[in-house]
Amino acid sequence: MRPVSLIAVSMFVSLSAFGQAAPRGTPALATLADSEGQEPTPVEPTVPPAVEAPTPIDDPASEKRVLFETAMADYAGNRCEEAMGPLKTLVAAGYHGSDSAMALRACYDKLYGIEGSVTKLRAEIAANPDDPVAHSNLGVFLMFQQQWDEAQKEVIKALALNPKDIDAKLNLAWWYAQVGQSRAAVREHEAILVLEPGNKRSLIELCTLLAERENDPKRALPYCEAHASGMETNEIAGVTLGLVRMRVGDLEGAEKAFLRVVEADPAARTATLSLGHLRQYRGDFDGAQAAFEKVLVAEPKNEEARLALARLFQAKKDFGSAITNYKAAYKESQSGMALGGLAKAYLQKYFLLVIGGLLAAMGLLLWRYLNVRVPEPPTPANAV
Repeated sequence: MRPVSLIAVSMFVSLSAFGQAAPRGTPALATLADSEGQEPTPVEPTVPPAVEAPTPIDDPASEKRVLFETAMADYAGNRCEEAMGPLKTLVAAGYHGSDSAMALRACYDKLYGIEGSVTKLRAEIAANPDDPVAHSNLGVFLMFQQQWDEAQKEVIKALALNPKDIDAKLNLAWWYAQVGQSRAAVREHEAILVLEPGNKRSLIELCTLLAERENDPKRALPYCEAHASGMETNEIAGVTLGLVRMRVGDLEGAEKAFLRVVEADPAARTATLSLGHLRQYRGDFDGAQAAFEKVLVAEPKNEEARLALARLFQAKKDFGSAITNYKAAYKESQSGMALGGLAKAYLQKYFLLVIGGLLAAMGLLLWRYLNVRVPEPPTPANAV
């Protein structure tokens, strides 16, 4: 069986690594061929901002911490109007930069939508042209609109105004990834990790860029493991780590990664399916069947799980059960994949009968071809 590809989770991994959730209405972003010929000049890394450390409550860092906790509580409580001002302050100060920036962009989207956020941010920039936070966020929303050239200009403007802005550096790296210049994106993320070694967003982006775009899972694995460290039960982190471990041949480690997620959250569908695929790959058909059926108990119409179960039965040569599951999948989705699998399962089940029928037909044709009757000559009229 073919090992599960990271493609299966790349859609939500990349956006979830970018933030807690993709903004509503986010269009699918283009993935172009890597072009090293005409890369925009990467911004050089600069001195990182000072690391915030726990300090007494009257210290400015503690005030920022209180402001951060209050802003995030407002954000979590859908009080974006109250949260946006403090979040802008925190992003400008670089305090919990990625978390603050993600929450701020989510609030823009919640209040204004993508197009409205572009309009709102342009107005903010018109009022204050030297606002690096507005320039960086405008660049992100322009990326959602696939206005790549203008998006890059806005992010680079943000970095010109604030060279220490880690969030803007992350946005520039993400821009490189979205326009297909994965090697430039890798360089940017590696530079960010020099400045901020534990940056989770850079770690997951390097994990997926190197594993998928550069097809170098061995180089990707340390970044995947660093990203998952401390959050092994997170489905995105655990599944991504498990899939990359599969690609480097560490099947035992992959199963551990999937199990950590499933044991913490039995409803984790992607982790459960990945565990089933891995078990089938390792020859544990019973374990694979249990995983696929577990998903189907919770989601009877889940086509991915239904097709996986059908293919498992094919591998077990239980063609009758395979046909039953392919029929169920086709009934729900009318997909060509289910129909093709159903046809193949029928051929496998009735292989001998089909071959026997074909041989009989060929024999009949051959017999008719070889058994040519020679007509008898006519008898003369005057013959005695």
